[in-house]
Formats: sequence, C-alpha cells, structure tokens
Amino acid sequence: MKIRVRIPSWAEGDVKVNVNETTAVTGKPGTYVTIDRIWKDNDMISFDLPMSFRMHKYTGLSQDKEYDKYALTYGPLLMSLVGDSADSTLNIPAIKLIENLKPITGDPLQFDLNAQLKFDLNGKPGCKYMPFFQVQEGEKFNCYPTID
Repeated sequence: MKIRVRIPSWAEGDVKVNVNETTAVTGKPGTYVTIDRIWKDNDMISFDLPMSFRMHKYTGLSQDKEYDKYALTYGPLLMSLVGDSADSTLNIPAIKLIENLKPITGDPLQFDLNAQLKFDLNGKPGCKYMPFFQVQEGEKFNCYPTID
C-alpha cells in the first residue's frame, strides 16, 4: 500500500519521514512524499517538521503613514505581540526583529525581545510574542504591529 505524506510549504528545510525509526524518504517543503511498501502490524511513521520565523508585510487598508506593519509567523502559527505596549511602534528594523527574539524558558512557543535592544515602547516594557491562539480574553495584543 502507498501512503502519501504532505510536507507543508512552511517547513524550514527537508523533512525525513521515518518508518520504524529508519528514514524511508526525504521530502522538500510544499511537496508530497510517497512510502510504498508492504506494511506490517505496529509499523510506525514519524517525522519532525522544522519551523522558523517569517515576516509578512501588511498590505491592508489601515496603513501607517510613517512605518510598515508586519505579521510574524512561526511555522504555521500566527504570532501576536502581547503586552501593555502591543499597540506601540517597535523601534527596530523589521529585518532585525527575528534575530532578536529569544525563547522564554518554561513558556513553550513564547518569545521575548532581546533585553539589550533599545526600543521605543512609550516607557512600557513587557512585550512578547506568542501564538494568537494563546492570547487570553482581555489581554492587549497586536498581530500586525508597526515596526520601524
């Protein structure tokens, strides 16, 4: 029997698809791979999908006259800037934002901005990025923050 596995386009690099912990096939992002074999009871397919950050420039109607707005994704996840300054302009070039995100220990999929940077957050520290699905009711967030 043939089994086809979709390798999502957001995967960061080639994906090794294993059968019983042995690589059966390697796929490129945005493609399918086919495993064609005689299957046995308890055969197991496994693979890891490597994720990375990507910036997506906002092109909607509510443009900022001075700065651009960007969404940030991590693999398939839309990230939200969360905190008291979520509606402020991040005083950092868009190309530098990703390299200055640091994982928050104990909070999976949450990332803090490097504390060594000097941001203009109107004196309100404490912003971080987290997946949109983790944002709590009443929490200040922004999926398209204005970035210098």
